Amino acid sequence: MLNRTKTIIYSSSLRENSMKSYINVSHFPLGVTPVHITYRLAGSIPMEEKRRIAQRRAEQVAALRHKLRGQPEWLSTEVYTQEMQRISGEVESEIERLLHRWDSGPMHLKCPTISSVIVVSWRFLHDYEEIKLYAVCVMSNHVHVILSAPTGSEKVCLSRIMNRHKRYTACACNLILDTTGQAFWAPNYFDRTIRNGKFFTAMWYVLNNPVKARMVDRWEDWHGTYVNPAYLSHFVENEERKLRA
Repeated sequence: MLNRTKTIIYSSSLRENSMKSYINVSHFPLGVTPVHITYRLAGSIPMEEKRRIAQRRAEQVAALRHKLRGQPEWLSTEVYTQEMQRISGEVESEIERLLHRWDSGPMHLKCPTISSVIVVSWRFLHDYEEIKLYAVCVMSNHVHVILSAPTGSEKVCLSRIMNRHKRYTACACNLILDTTGQAFWAPNYFDRTIRNGKFFTAMWYVLNNPVKARMVDRWEDWHGTYVNPAYLSHFVENEERKLRA
């Protein structure tokens, strides 16, 4: 069923997700610079925690706007952009901390069949040159992915890519879980451009998530992990060197 429905869903014209998140995050077009994206299951964070984080963010944004009132436009625009990136980064870190700590919500992604749907979806988009995929790590209640615009494309609409991916995987996973019609993904996602010189650090962070969470001893043993073969040698221990040690 997965293969039969894939082409139908991916080739159809899809509307942007109209659901509103409690925590609004601004997104930029996907360019040639790799981006680290995190998104999660619906219900994976308690509502009171989402409200607390949203309230804190709203207070920070209001304070920032008040601080910049009366400043020259060129200065206020630059400072506002930098500070909003910082605030969004704090929100992302707080949410990820909660995702690792709170284990009473849905954990559908720990099922190998479900996690395979997620990985296959990203690989499909890569194979058809919708994106360039570097790595995916499907945790129990959230997903990390590193990607960029495909070779030859300067910019791609990231929100459209995420919408397509989420709609397809939600449909496929709900069929497997027999929960058709229920929300599968939380409506928003976080994206962060990987700074120059930090690519392999970001890759290792994503791949090492299951080890950090004590799910496996080696990242290669986690069923929900994928690495672009062109980059695999950077993260796999040299067997000959290991045998000589």
